[in-house]
Amino acid sequence: MYFQRLAIAMAATLALAACGGSDDHDDAAPTQPGTEIPGGGTPDPGTPPTEPEPEPETPPAPEPVVLLDERFDGIATGALPAGWQQANGVDGAVYVQEGSLFVNGLANNSTATAVRLPASLASRGDYRIDAEFTIVQANNTSRWVSVMYRTSDTPNLEPYYQMAVRQTATAGNGTELAQRKDGGWIVSETAAFSEAIQPGKTYKATVIVKGGRVRQYLNDVLLHDAELGGAAQGGLGLQAAGAIMRVDAVKVTEQLEALPSLGDIYDVAEPQTGVAMAPTLVELTQTAATASQAGAANSLVTLDSALNVSTASGQSLGTLQALLDRADARAIPVLRIADAATVTALAEQVKARNLVDLTLLSADPALLAQARQAMPRVRAAVDYTQSTVGGGTADLARLVAATNQAGAKIAVLPAAAATRETVAYLQRMLVTVWAVPQLSLIHI
Repeated sequence: MYFQRLAIAMAATLALAACGGSDDHDDAAPTQPGTEIPGGGTPDPGTPPTEPEPEPETPPAPEPVVLLDERFDGIATGALPAGWQQANGVDGAVYVQEGSLFVNGLANNSTATAVRLPASLASRGDYRIDAEFTIVQANNTSRWVSVMYRTSDTPNLEPYYQMAVRQTATAGNGTELAQRKDGGWIVSETAAFSEAIQPGKTYKATVIVKGGRVRQYLNDVLLHDAELGGAAQGGLGLQAAGAIMRVDAVKVTEQLEALPSLGDIYDVAEPQTGVAMAPTLVELTQTAATASQAGAANSLVTLDSALNVSTASGQSLGTLQALLDRADARAIPVLRIADAATVTALAEQVKARNLVDLTLLSADPALLAQARQAMPRVRAAVDYTQSTVGGGTADLARLVAATNQAGAKIAVLPAAAATRETVAYLQRMLVTVWAVPQLSLIHI
């Protein structure tokens, strides 16, 4: 009995000791039930859960470097900023006066007076140029000023590219993308601006060059968008021919981002006529089956604000998207538009699909001007078939002015008005003529 009581007492003492708390709170945490592992087994309860590795941070995109920011402050009258150099023209025709740079090219309507920007820029070719300028005076309204880029290390800076702006910027060739090479001009793109250049107003010319691509803007309106050949780098300059150019500021920034692609161009069907400079047909699409695959190079349909297309008689041809997605498409869509809502809806589609090979048709020049502002890369045609088209010079001059103000390069005439004399005059004014004989348009 003694030993039995002792054993019980010792067991009780051990039990009390095991249950007693500690003031230091150093006791081991109570054991938690194990967590089931998919596939069987339980993890070691003392092992902390594995934390996922943090994803590496994406480094911030590099900021483009400002290569030049010249506002002509503090430059003595008659002098030039450091590194700027007159390249040609009458001596002293390029100078700073009252905080602005003047390039005086009045001495010659054809051979421009130019100024070369600092030579340090010549080792680059990818840049953005913003020039705040106006045309103070011009010998005639067709004279021009320009921003030069990718210039060469030659006395006349050739070969080079330029964005030219005429005093009558509203003309069909009021603005140009051109290359000067071997003493001649290669003009690749022209476009009309919304207004003539006013001497009391300042405008902003912007040229963005990256690799083999360039975009040219006037007051942030895209006017030219093209591919470039030739040198991949070169210097910068400003020049004037038959005009005085005033420049208030020039900023040159490193261009890091690539420019968007030009978009898909239709491989159009061209009939084999054996005739040099043969006319191009514009088909008045009659059925859904022939839409976008007729034998003509262009297919005319009517577009509404819901982006549905139809024939001239109102027969539905489905959606514009379906028309554009056709694998057998061999014709450039010519879209007849009638209102601003259609322009707004189409502009969103053009931007989303990067569309360029389209022609917009309307009898309303103001509507086409709005459309060209929203979609500067597409073509425009003014429909004069329901108008009286006179054959006199004054009548044709008004037609040209209306076409240019619409931002269009095409005039659609009734067949009776498309005489040899009328077509020749309009073509001299850089207006393409489409004539309407019954069911098909003919691009002359």
